[in-house]
Amino acid sequence: MNLARFGVRNPVPINLLMAGFILAGIFAAFNLRRQFFPDMTFDSVSVTMAYPGASPEDVESSIAKRIENAIINIDEVDEIRTTCVEGVASIFVTFKEGTSNIDNAIDKVRRSVDSIQDLPVDAKKPVVTRIEPKMPVIMVQIWGDVDKQVMKQAIRDVRDDLRTFEEMGSINVGGDINNELSVEIDQDSLVEHGLSITQVAQSISSWMREIPGGTLRSKGGDIVIRTNTPEESSLDLEEIVIRSRHNGETLLLGDIATVQNTLVDIPIAVRFNGYPSMNMFVAKSGDQDIVKMAEIVRAYVKGRMGEPYDQNWKDTFSRGGTVRQKAWQLGVDAHPLPAGTSLSTFIDLARFVEGRMNLLTENALYGGGLVFILLLLALNWRVALWVGIGLVTALGGTLFIMSLFGITLNMLTMFGLILVLGLLVDDAIVVAENIKAQHEQGVPAMEAAVTGAKQVMWPVVATVLTSIVAFLPLSFVKGNMGDLLGALPIVIACALAMSLFEALLILPAHLGHSLKKSEKAAKTKVGKLINRFEKARDLFLFDTIIPFYLRILKLVIRFRYISLACAVSSLIVSVGLVMGGRVGYEFMTIPDAETIAVNLRMPEGTPFSQTTKMLEHLEDGARSQPQVHHISTLSGVQMATEGTSGGFASNLGQLFIELTPAETRTLNASEVIDNIRSSVGDIAKLANSIGYEMMSGAPSGTDITIVLHAESERALIDASERIKRDLRKYTAVHDITDNASAGQRELHLELREGAASAGLTLPDLAMQVKGAVYGIDAHVFAHGDEEVDIRVKLGKNLRQNVGALEQLWVTTPAGISIPLVEIANITEHRGYRTIHRLNRKRTVTITAEVIDGVSPESVTSTLPFDEWNATFPEVQIQKGGRQEQQVEAFSSLPIGFAAACLMIYVILAWLFGSYYQPLVVMLGIPFAMIGVIWGHYFAGVSLSFLSMIGFVALSGVVVNDSLIFVEFYNAKRVEGESLNEALISAGGARLRPIFLTTITTVLGLTPLMLEQSMQAKFLIPMALAISFGLMSATVLILLLLPALLVIASDIQQGASALWNGSNEQRL
Repeated sequence: MNLARFGVRNPVPINLLMAGFILAGIFAAFNLRRQFFPDMTFDSVSVTMAYPGASPEDVESSIAKRIENAIINIDEVDEIRTTCVEGVASIFVTFKEGTSNIDNAIDKVRRSVDSIQDLPVDAKKPVVTRIEPKMPVIMVQIWGDVDKQVMKQAIRDVRDDLRTFEEMGSINVGGDINNELSVEIDQDSLVEHGLSITQVAQSISSWMREIPGGTLRSKGGDIVIRTNTPEESSLDLEEIVIRSRHNGETLLLGDIATVQNTLVDIPIAVRFNGYPSMNMFVAKSGDQDIVKMAEIVRAYVKGRMGEPYDQNWKDTFSRGGTVRQKAWQLGVDAHPLPAGTSLSTFIDLARFVEGRMNLLTENALYGGGLVFILLLLALNWRVALWVGIGLVTALGGTLFIMSLFGITLNMLTMFGLILVLGLLVDDAIVVAENIKAQHEQGVPAMEAAVTGAKQVMWPVVATVLTSIVAFLPLSFVKGNMGDLLGALPIVIACALAMSLFEALLILPAHLGHSLKKSEKAAKTKVGKLINRFEKARDLFLFDTIIPFYLRILKLVIRFRYISLACAVSSLIVSVGLVMGGRVGYEFMTIPDAETIAVNLRMPEGTPFSQTTKMLEHLEDGARSQPQVHHISTLSGVQMATEGTSGGFASNLGQLFIELTPAETRTLNASEVIDNIRSSVGDIAKLANSIGYEMMSGAPSGTDITIVLHAESERALIDASERIKRDLRKYTAVHDITDNASAGQRELHLELREGAASAGLTLPDLAMQVKGAVYGIDAHVFAHGDEEVDIRVKLGKNLRQNVGALEQLWVTTPAGISIPLVEIANITEHRGYRTIHRLNRKRTVTITAEVIDGVSPESVTSTLPFDEWNATFPEVQIQKGGRQEQQVEAFSSLPIGFAAACLMIYVILAWLFGSYYQPLVVMLGIPFAMIGVIWGHYFAGVSLSFLSMIGFVALSGVVVNDSLIFVEFYNAKRVEGESLNEALISAGGARLRPIFLTTITTVLGLTPLMLEQSMQAKFLIPMALAISFGLMSATVLILLLLPALLVIASDIQQGASALWNGSNEQRL
């Protein structure tokens, strides 16, 4: 069926269809989920197992190795990463890419872990959990000089209020510490009564254990029998009988211990702008809209703080029924905050997303406006109007399709929409210009609309197919970059398909009726003025521009081999700019950030107080910068970020620094980091490492990451020290550190001879020492939304003093108390606080940063990996982090590019009916690299992975212009024109559409390329690659392509003459 004829004959349903697409697009635009980048898939699972009180080495040998051995042979398992810390083993299992049934693979892991026998008695049940992506959205801080319990309850009330909104994702409270019922025993009382701390813990556990008494089945019915256990309160626990004698004498828990409600004794402190604080993290954990989540949190916080509600247009239309206003009202109606406390939002990444989305929206509007103005100037105003409306229709349909398939509105999909602003009008321009040409030749308007669209239908279909295929390689990219770019070809395919539908069905109907009206002479002054402008424009185009172009074209065809040599020379010179370092390269351009994480690690064993003091110095250095807005400080703990795996230890600390909005700053985040580093000065040398990390939301990681793994611990340490020493020789490299944590002080206990005769075993000794310094969990009960331990332990003085520990008394099974030093040898050693393993081998990760303005990839390429491997043959040394991502991303890109080229060749061969012409057309693809390189050179921007993606995408766009030229050339050859005549005719007829399709694409991206804000830095390389590459390719298409066609004819004639002596000209 002829789509154009149907559209021309049925204008009413066509207009309704157009209106439907536009309205559906507007509705979808306001309801699409918004996020920073597309969702990334995590085909992995975590296995966590607690072994309370065990050292990292014990956790490794008793738990981690056994779990690793149990799951390593599962077919779907690709990689096993293990972290062992005091009391916990965390094992992360990554499945092979392409694993079809992740749930089945997780079940295999769970069954394998559950089948492990003879694990330590005190070890908890292993927990197997699928890792779900959770993107941080916003943080809420409560701070002030109040009791921790009061602050804890207040932040939990905030959490409970926000959880009532179904739009919210994951909400977790941080900085608070669980409650516990502390049973602090007097050691002298234990000695006096001949009791051990383990016996006391067992007595409490027995009393608290609920054992059902069964069911009595009487004639009157079933009666359930239960035993009443003491209430979980300090008063009831003090009445527990520890020992009773035949003479009626009883020893109660209250006689030998003090029971009180308290917080778990963990050295952790959280501050906000210098005040004690607690925080709450809101993260996206499903299909939530992060902007809407942040709006709810902001409104609620304003309500709690008594701030007025700022109404927007949505509130006006909904008459105050928006979820945002409900959140504000809930905050107003909530109980007042405790006196002396304040509530504030912090690290609002959603605001960062809003800023980027607004920036891209503005650029899209500006780009669309520039495209429309160009069409208005270059085409008939009626044609320009309907092509512009067709652009809006296609965009509306694209947004509607995106909503149907659950595609989110994010940085990459928005960039895709900006990119297709110019591409969407390409097919419409070709169709409209041909319809107009038919009408100018005297064909009636309605018939011109049908025949004009029909003539170019298959070339237009081919151009859309080649454009879609050009973006296909993005689907082949693996790893995080593949997840990031995966939505881009889908969005572009939807948009181009919609534009094709609009150009072949809706546009001819509108143009047919519009041109019919134009047949009448203009009567208004404006109409006459427009007619005069169009005549003057056409006169200038056909009498000046096209003849000038044709004169140059004839010269190029005449000196075709010289022209080809000049083009090849230009390509060589351009590549030389990159090889010579004039145009830099870095894998990923990291956008500016509004949050900086500072990860502090002091020497192992550093007291909590000294770590806190160093954090105060860092706070002072940050507070001295005018660009710093808020500072949140964590002592004794680190949250997991790109630069650290997190953890709890007295030598760890972390700062989260929120900067003022990027658009109000004169310095970017990297420059602020340099200023903080200078302000801190030499005192930073007291720390093992201080790492600065920009939290931009983009895939990043440290600049340099080197991963070592080996069986030998000594070899790992030697290799790590050598590599760090070599890295320090580079003046551009700083913040060099590793995640090895050797140096932790340890006391090792060994039973002396004769201890066995007293009835003591090593497990008995270990339990009594553990009870003294760590405590024994006698019972766990639920209280509210947390689990509370009843922990039996000795006094604080013994737990914090090595000398007091040596005075510990150990009780034998016979009730005899003996000093610890008399039955055990105590020796001091150095051990690990954290042990990292990769695929069942110990591993050390070395990270470093490079100074601003230096490409990490250029530094990494000069590192002596061969020398390191030769020096340490037993150690596997490999690149990690962004370098690993680069290898992973580029490894699959050539395959995708080759597949795209093959499909483009097939499409062209089908359209041209030739084996040779597609090859000639595709020879223009490499020459697009000339514009790509020079565009980056003039803009002062380094080439990046996204630049390469832009070049790959160019392959289809460049071919489109060539396709228009060659299709017209073939038509002229069929009409009997000679080779040169057909080329000249094609050049003159196709100059305007080729020029317009190129300029519309460039103008659509121009606002983004000219954007000076730091937010646009991430996407500018791709925009530069496509725009400048397309401009250079267009010049070559208009001049070099005809020359290549003649050269191909020369080669064919020469081959024919050699084969059979014929001089017949054919192509």
